[in-house]
Amino acid sequence: MEKARQRQSISNEKQDIFMKNRSFSMKIAAGLMLFMIFTARASQQILTEPKPFSVISSNVVRLKPAVSDSVKEARFFASFWEPLTYTHPGLKQIGTEKKPPFVHYWDVSRLPDQDMWRIKLACVVEYLDGRVVSDTAAPVRFVVLDRNPAFSTKTALEKNSFLCGDDSVRFSVSWDKKEICVRLVVDDDAIFSDFHSSRFLGNKIWANDFAVIYLDPLHERSCFLGHATRAVQVSPNGEVLLFDPATLITYPDTAGLVRVEPKIRGTLNDNSDTDTSWSAVVHIPRTHLGPFKDDTLGMNICVGDRDGGDSAMLRADWINLGQLNAGNPSEWGNLVLVRNRFPLVPLFSGGALILAAAVFVARRRRAKRVEPEKAPHNPLVRMVAAYVRENRARENFSLDDTAAHFNLNKDYLGKLFKKEMGLAFSGYLNNVRIEEAKRLLRETPESVTTIAFEAGYESLDTFQKSFKRVTGMTPSQYRKNLSQTA
Repeated sequence: MEKARQRQSISNEKQDIFMKNRSFSMKIAAGLMLFMIFTARASQQILTEPKPFSVISSNVVRLKPAVSDSVKEARFFASFWEPLTYTHPGLKQIGTEKKPPFVHYWDVSRLPDQDMWRIKLACVVEYLDGRVVSDTAAPVRFVVLDRNPAFSTKTALEKNSFLCGDDSVRFSVSWDKKEICVRLVVDDDAIFSDFHSSRFLGNKIWANDFAVIYLDPLHERSCFLGHATRAVQVSPNGEVLLFDPATLITYPDTAGLVRVEPKIRGTLNDNSDTDTSWSAVVHIPRTHLGPFKDDTLGMNICVGDRDGGDSAMLRADWINLGQLNAGNPSEWGNLVLVRNRFPLVPLFSGGALILAAAVFVARRRRAKRVEPEKAPHNPLVRMVAAYVRENRARENFSLDDTAAHFNLNKDYLGKLFKKEMGLAFSGYLNNVRIEEAKRLLRETPESVTTIAFEAGYESLDTFQKSFKRVTGMTPSQYRKNLSQTA
């Protein structure tokens, strides 16, 4: 009973801290809103098109000011993030109109898509009597640039990976009734993080190595962060920031709502040595996410990499939206919470899992390498082999899919295929993917990760293990040998 009272007391303290942080955030948001309204009135909102928080889905933006006949000229300004350099120049003049109706068409074809808060529009109008009216001081004319109308069909698998510069990022997701657990590993040879929630200033976590887990429980596919959207930002040292959709403010998780298990292989904030990786197991309670619309959530994961000093900040995300558009929920992928699909318990189990893994590895080592392909005599098997070669890169492609395509029993097709080809369907599929990977390594400069996915593998780790088992060397060693013998 005493322990239960202590746990309840700790829980109440955390909740009190959370409510204080939330109250403080709401006060800041209210102050900012009053400032925005006051500034907007003082500077007179001139632009009537586009409306605030519009979604621009074409390469041309129509800017129309509210003006009278006594106008001499209208000058148009925009702040946005530059392509390639990813710098924000502040308000920059984009055009001038000297004839009625003083409408300007801004060509944005060279700009990458950008999510909310990144593009701001303003106008300065000069009248014939010398008066000048400006709305450049009103920070409310924000728009989203989103020219991709299609929703992402990408779904989180048991193993997922992407690149951030020269860093390889891997993550897996599991869940139970109480929480969603994200296990994240970032291969990084220089790990930096001097963020501490006790001295939180200006979202300083963004200036260091970090990861952001975006979740949309309602999966509304809006271009704007909605009231149900959640973002959990994690630094290598285990510090956490949370996004409050009610106030649009990010704040430190001093209440400990999200539990993080960080691990660093190397030395933090020391550029004199070579680090290996940093990882985090992030436990997000379902109570923090609120109600779900169904079993499918919107999800994206963004990672930032900075090697210390004056080095540039690199950002990348799982959906490959680019570092300017990763916060656009309409582009996020899918997290499907199918019951018992990837249960939470096996993620970090004990001796039984280790023993099973050891047995698995021993069997794989004793397994024969994939035999060369035989020319099948059976016309049906020839069609199946051709179908496999054409669909090798399809997501979750398997014998089940192939049997369904040819309207055959899976077991019958598997036995017939092995009899004709001299190896099982899975072995043939792996052989086809390895041969394609070899071709790409020989003929293209693509990275190993890109080649892994183009060949049909769902994770970089699986590809590297399969490639080494078949060829006796890693993909990088294979490419290096090719360059040496050329």
